Amino acid sequence: MKRFSEQFKKKSDSIRLRATERADLRDRLMSYMEYHPLPAEMRTTKVSSKKKLVEGIPSEAFRAIHINMHYLQGFVGVFAVFLVVGVPLIAEKSVPGDMLYPVKTNITEEVRASLTLSPYAKVEWETQRLERRVAEARLLAKEGKLTAETEAQVAQAVRVHTDAAQQEIATMRESDADEAAIAGIAFASALEVQSEVLEGYIAQTDEVSAGEEGSSVDVLASVVSEAAGVAGVAQGQNTPSYEKLLGRVEVESTYAYELFESVNENASEAEILDIERRLADIERKITRATEAYSADIALSTEMTEEVPVVDTPEVVVETEELDEPSTETGTTTPVISEAPVTDTPIVTEVEEIMIEEGVTENVELVPTEVATPKPVAVDSVTLLREALKDLQKLVAFMTDIDVRETVTIEKLVPVVLTNQERLAIAQNQYDEARGLSGEIAQRVVTEEYTEKVEAGMAQLMGHMEAAAAALAEQEVVAAETASAEAVAIAQDIYAMVSDMSLKETEQSPAVNASSSEPIASEEETEIETTEDTEQVAQPGASL
Repeated sequence: MKRFSEQFKKKSDSIRLRATERADLRDRLMSYMEYHPLPAEMRTTKVSSKKKLVEGIPSEAFRAIHINMHYLQGFVGVFAVFLVVGVPLIAEKSVPGDMLYPVKTNITEEVRASLTLSPYAKVEWETQRLERRVAEARLLAKEGKLTAETEAQVAQAVRVHTDAAQQEIATMRESDADEAAIAGIAFASALEVQSEVLEGYIAQTDEVSAGEEGSSVDVLASVVSEAAGVAGVAQGQNTPSYEKLLGRVEVESTYAYELFESVNENASEAEILDIERRLADIERKITRATEAYSADIALSTEMTEEVPVVDTPEVVVETEELDEPSTETGTTTPVISEAPVTDTPIVTEVEEIMIEEGVTENVELVPTEVATPKPVAVDSVTLLREALKDLQKLVAFMTDIDVRETVTIEKLVPVVLTNQERLAIAQNQYDEARGLSGEIAQRVVTEEYTEKVEAGMAQLMGHMEAAAAALAEQEVVAAETASAEAVAIAQDIYAMVSDMSLKETEQSPAVNASSSEPIASEEETEIETTEDTEQVAQPGASL
C-alpha cells in the first residue's frame, strides 16, 4: 500500500488550477497569514536584495557554494584539450600491452592516416608505421618482455602495413607511374634498413639470450626480410623517368645535407668523415648519371639525322656441287669456301723469355686469347636509383638512433671506390705479388715440386706483366683483374714452397752430439760453415 505522501504528490501533480482559481487561493493564503502571524521567538530578520530588513522563518545553518561559470567553462576546455592532445601524446610512448596502446594504433595513427591526402605521403606514413612496430618489438625484446603472442601481433601488423603501402603504390601507378616507381624505391629501401637492423640486433645478442623467450625477434626478422625481398623485386620491375627521379634525388639530397648540418655538432669526427664520404659518393653517382643522360640525348639526336643511302654491291658466294646428293632431300649441297684456319699458338712475351733461357721442358704453349675489357654502358636511371636508395638509408642512419646502435654505416651504405682508389689497391696487390715472387725465387725447390712451381711462376709473370701494363695505362678493370689473379697465384706458390720447406725440415735427422760418427776438426767445420753461408747469401734461381 502506498504511503499518503506519495498519493498526495501524485494527486497534486495531476491537478491543474485555472488562473482565477490560483488568484483566489493566493488571496486566501495572504489573509490567513495576516490573521495568524508567527510567534516572536520564531521571527528572524535578514537583508533583502533591496537592503531592507525582512522577517522570515529561521532555518538551519548552511554554506552556500558559488560556482563561477567562467571558471567552469575554462576547466571544461582544459579537460577537453587534455583528452584531445595530452592522451595521444602519452600514448605515443606506449608499447604493445600498455593500456593506451590501442589509442595509439587505432585512434591517433588512423586519424593521421585519414588526414594524409597525397598518395606518396600515404606510402611514407605506412612505412613509418611499419618502422614503429619494429622499434616497439625491439624495445620489448631488450627488456625481455617480447612474448610469442606479442611478436606474432607485431609481425601481423608489419604485414598489414606492407600490404597497405603496396596497395597505395598500385593505386598510384594508375595515375602516375613515375611517382609510383619512386615510392616503390623508397619503400624497398626502408624495408632493407629495418631488415638490417633486426639482423644486427640478432648478431649483437648473445646466443643464450637470443633463444630465450621474450628476447627473440627471429620471427619478426624473417617477416621483414621476406617483405623486403618482395618490395625489392617490385621496385626493380618499374623504371621511373629520368626527370622525375632526378627531382626526387635532389629533394632527398637537400634534406640529407640539412640533417648532416644538424648532427654535425654532436657527431664524432669519424662519423662526420663517414657521412661526408657517402655524400661525396652520392654526388659522384648523380654526376655520372647526368653525364650519361646527356650522352644518350646527344647520341639520339645524331641518330635522328638523315643518313645518305649507299648502294651496296651484291655479294656472290661461289659454291661447288658435291658428287653425292644429300641423303634427306636428294639435292646437291653447296660448300662455301672459307679461309684456312691456322692452329699456330700465340707465344706471349713471358714464354719467349722462358724459351730464350731454355726452360721449355715443362711449359706447354697453348693458344692464348687476349681479352680486351669492353666499356660498360652506364645507365643514368640505374645510377639515380642507387643514389636515391643510398640517400634514404643515409637519412635513416642519421635520424634513427636504433639504426646507428645496431648497424654500421658501411653495412647500410658501402663506400664506392673512385678510380684512383681502385688503381691504388691494384698497385698494392701488384707490389705484394712482386714481393712474394722475389721470396719464392730465393727458395730452393726440390725436383718433386719443380714442374708445379715453374708452371705457376709462368702464370704469375703473365698476370704481373698484364697488371703492370694496365697500371701504366690506368685501365681500372684490367688492372684490378690482373693484380688480383697475380697475388692469388703468388700466395698459392708461396704457401706450397713454404710447406715443402717445412716437410724437409721435419724429415731431416737431428744432429746428435753423442753419435758414433767421427767429430770433424775445427778447420773442416770452419770451411763447411763458410761454404754454406756463401750458398745462402746468393739469390736462389733454381727454378
